[in-house]
Amino acid sequence: ICNILEIKKPGRILAVGAIMVCFPTVAGTFSFMFTADSYFLAMLVSCMGVWSSVKRPVKLGGVLANDILAIILLALGLGIYQAYYSVALTLAMLYGILLFIRNTTQKFIQKFMNLIVVLGAGMLLYLVINHFVLAATGNDFNTTSV
Repeated sequence: ICNILEIKKPGRILAVGAIMVCFPTVAGTFSFMFTADSYFLAMLVSCMGVWSSVKRPVKLGGVLANDILAIILLALGLGIYQAYYSVALTLAMLYGILLFIRNTTQKFIQKFMNLIVVLGAGMLLYLVINHFVLAATGNDFNTTSV
């Protein structure tokens, strides 16, 4: 998160970590310790998806490889726990604000629209996989029990 938002001072990095740990939804997750590890893995993977699209860590394959990696990471995060997709969306919005402040309008629109497409494609991939798995197993979203 600090890398995406370009926070470099140690005190501010510590403050971001402290705010995240004290945030009510994060603190509430610790009430369910048996699921906390997978829930926070979903948060990590969702943030890594945004980071991959924004910072472009993969040099081999160029822009497309980073976006594909981001889409897969976002779909994986959604598959683990959908609630932390909002963390990815919020992180993308904060990055968009940072882009808007620091760049020209054309560069902002280009980079931010790419990020929005990646976020949407991650959700679409999750839905396609989810639909395929439900069809293959013969299940549906019906929550009534027999």
